[in-house]
Parts: sequence; structure tokens; C-alpha cells
Amino acid sequence: SEQAQEPPAPAVAVRPSHEEDDALETVAQAYPTYAKLRKQAQAHARQGNFLAAITVYSTIVADATLPEELRDQAHRDRAGAYLARADKGDIEKALKDYKAVGMGGVEVIVQANSAPLKLGSTVKGTVRKAQIVEITNARGTWLWVCAVRGNDSLRGWIQESALLKRAPAPSRSWLP
Repeated sequence: SEQAQEPPAPAVAVRPSHEEDDALETVAQAYPTYAKLRKQAQAHARQGNFLAAITVYSTIVADATLPEELRDQAHRDRAGAYLARADKGDIEKALKDYKAVGMGGVEVIVQANSAPLKLGSTVKGTVRKAQIVEITNARGTWLWVCAVRGNDSLRGWIQESALLKRAPAPSRSWLP
């Protein structure tokens, strides 16, 4: 089976410091088109239009004329939009964006009431709703959990569906 073995350990995650954020803002001021696009993408995300936000962030990521630190920020922002949208495949897309900027994984909240962590056909443990898991690898609909609530002793492959938000049930107000 695809999830029969443990993937290699990820690189160490690095989060920009406040000083780095300030430096990024200074660089961004020299690129007004970037600043305009980023504000536009952020507005789309605030309105819940994640597809539009992802599209604008993708434009920034693809702009080779921008400094690397601005494109890296767009990768991180786009990853956040993928996670907020939470469609099938979005966790893997967010993970790719985070890895593109040197981060090792992505933290996600378990949405299912419970879900097994597997290594091959063996259940290595169970996670429960609202627990935070760190994902560091993806293979189709299987995601590698390298830690649960920061504890790396509970690890295994989990189905992506356990981490995605469920759509609300359709309204039945039309029923007599």
C-alpha cells in the first residue's frame, strides 16, 4: 500500500520574525503592483472568495521580476487561502507552498469525530476532533501526520477527509 512506510523527516519550519515582517513591508513598498495585488487577494480571502485569492496569489508567485521574499510571502498567503477553502487536495497544495519557502509542514485541525493513523494496514493511533496535527507529506488522499499537538510519538497516515470541513446540510425550509 502507498502509505506502508514512513516518509523522510521534513526540514525545520521557519516562521519570519517581526523584524523580517517589517523588512518585507519595506521591500513591498518599492513594488506598488505587488502591494496592490496582495491587498486585492487579502480582500478576496476576507470575503470568503478563496478561489479569487488563490488566483491573485498565484500571479504574485509567478512574477519572476519580484524579489524572492515577496514571492515567498505570496506562497505563505496562498497556503493560508488553500487551508481556509479546505477543498479536496487543498491541504496538499498548502503543504507544497509551505515547503517551497522552507517550512517543514502544515498544522491542521482534525474535523472528523475520530480518525485512525495508519502505517500500512496497522492502526498506530487515533486522533479526535479539534486536535491539531502536523502534516509533512501527501500521497493522494493520504496525508502523513508527523505529530499530534506537538507530540511526535503519535504518527501515521490519515485520510484527507478527516481534516476537511464538511459542507453544511442543505436547508429543508422548502418542505411543507
